[in-house]
Amino acid sequence: MSKKTTSKPRMSKSAARAEGAAKADRARDDANDKARADALAKLNAKPAATINAATDRGSKASTTSAPNPATKTNAKLKPKRLSALDAAAQVLQALPAKEARLGLSASELIDRMAAAGLWTSPSGKTPAATLYAAMIRESTSKGDAARFVRLEGTDGGKRGRFTASSVAASATRKDQTSKVPTQKSPKPQSRKGAA
Repeated sequence: MSKKTTSKPRMSKSAARAEGAAKADRARDDANDKARADALAKLNAKPAATINAATDRGSKASTTSAPNPATKTNAKLKPKRLSALDAAAQVLQALPAKEARLGLSASELIDRMAAAGLWTSPSGKTPAATLYAAMIRESTSKGDAARFVRLEGTDGGKRGRFTASSVAASATRKDQTSKVPTQKSPKPQSRKGAA
């Protein structure tokens, strides 16, 4: 007796590639499904201590776990970290009157906040520039309600210095009472218009 061998019909190269790609897609989808199932199982898994405690008491383990009281007390004990703007406002409000009139630059504020232990940069490269921009943004967006006032060349000081808004308000009131109104000089005419 002779054995008949049955052969599969030959596929073209493009059909073989398509079949190989389809197998690879199915394998990738299966791997992704397994990874999702594992991740979901980890999220839904109970800690071993909770499961053991429930089985030791002879009761069935509940599907919901009670919140851990230790995490709640730790959150209450740990104070919320001050933002750079809040720390800068505290430093500016604590300045003596003479220093407050001159104001502080953003880099001076960063140094004083770090020295007082109020705020340190969390690995930022230019914390002074970030603080400066945030203070400008607050003073322009909030207007009179802002905690900061930007001083421009007051008392021989440099530009870009800030003071607390309460100090600036009292300083401007004093300045307005002592100023005498000045007359504006007329604009000179251009030579083209004169001819």
